[in-house]
Amino acid sequence: MELKRLAEEAIKYLKSRWVLPERGLLAGGALANTIWSLKNGTDPVINDIDIFVYVGHLENINNRHRSDSLFRYVEKDIQYVDDYTGVREHPVDKRFYVIKESTNDGMLNTITYDASDTDPMLILDSFDLSCTAIGFDLSSGNFYWTNDFENFLETGKIRVSNVCTPSHTAIRLVKKGVELGVGFDEHELKILMYCIEHNMSDTLKRYFKQKRMDDYTKVESLISKYLVPYRCEEMEKMIKLNFNIDDKLYGLMCSQEIRPDTNVDEIFDVLVHSANPIFEDDNLKRILTGKDFLNYMRTVYGNKKRMEIFSNVYPFFNGRNYFDVNPNEKDMEILKRLVNVSPFCVEALKGMTISEQINVVNRTFAAFDDKTVALALMENGKIVEPHMDESDLLLLELSMRKEIFGRIEGRANLLLELLEND
Repeated sequence: MELKRLAEEAIKYLKSRWVLPERGLLAGGALANTIWSLKNGTDPVINDIDIFVYVGHLENINNRHRSDSLFRYVEKDIQYVDDYTGVREHPVDKRFYVIKESTNDGMLNTITYDASDTDPMLILDSFDLSCTAIGFDLSSGNFYWTNDFENFLETGKIRVSNVCTPSHTAIRLVKKGVELGVGFDEHELKILMYCIEHNMSDTLKRYFKQKRMDDYTKVESLISKYLVPYRCEEMEKMIKLNFNIDDKLYGLMCSQEIRPDTNVDEIFDVLVHSANPIFEDDNLKRILTGKDFLNYMRTVYGNKKRMEIFSNVYPFFNGRNYFDVNPNEKDMEILKRLVNVSPFCVEALKGMTISEQINVVNRTFAAFDDKTVALALMENGKIVEPHMDESDLLLLELSMRKEIFGRIEGRANLLLELLEND
């Protein structure tokens, strides 16, 4: 495989120039830029070499991690909670890591972190740009990369892979385009502009320090048409008061939002409540996480049929491979009704493509004369598998009987008319 061969050559090149440690994940620009230069016959741009070293397991992200860590990454998911207000959507932490310390020794940056799991892909999935998302495990000799990095190597187009730090990423997108000689795509910058103006539940950083401001200055002639910086003086005062730290803080705002009479105290409201329609699509109002937003922009936005389907079944949407078929009207109506009357079914169906969801729903309801059993199963994250026989189905039914009375009948009845008119 071409990518694997280039990656192996890149590691040989890095080892020939610097002494690398025996453990950790070498990931990011040093390796990625070297691979890109080998492919194109240019000199690699290597500013430093980042080594990520896993320290220990992390059960959750708490307030201490938010205030004390150098950086934290949290991948969000959506759960459905039934309380006195009814069923509501609630973002929850799915996978995460916290950087404990970063030390420098010449060209090497050693970054120690705690995480919810040891999978190196957790680190790579947190990288914001497609042109950096490759790593090498120094102890095992294994390479890891994302599909976005593979796409970058094939096309030379830098894509946004993560929108958790939209202001940082906007500057880095333009800077990386200059550094690698590939420029940047205006659509990618508009994706970040939207995330700057509309806070997502998994947005990690809105502001940046002088170092990133210096990077902005270097590419100001390219980026200022779209985004301009401002001083966050109120945030500076808060950090000074709470942590006794004197730092200049900056943010970015869309250039068309600048008004001569806008003062510093009003800027935050301008950002949060901006009505600037970067993308005119009502579906975007339904999206809570940056990951879902990015997946939507990659696979749904601009496709009228998919946009219509999404508007009806958006809780079931789960990524870039979701739309593998165009469902017929009846299958679409079943999924739509499940969303409306029983959102707890999302737990059982999320992670599947739309065709798999349709097959699971039809198979589970077909397996039982009493449709409340089928609904109860899915609401508890259980489904009927193709290999199950009558004894398996009986055990499933018995496990659900106590869940049914007084809780499921009403919602099942709303589906019966559609399900029985075959």
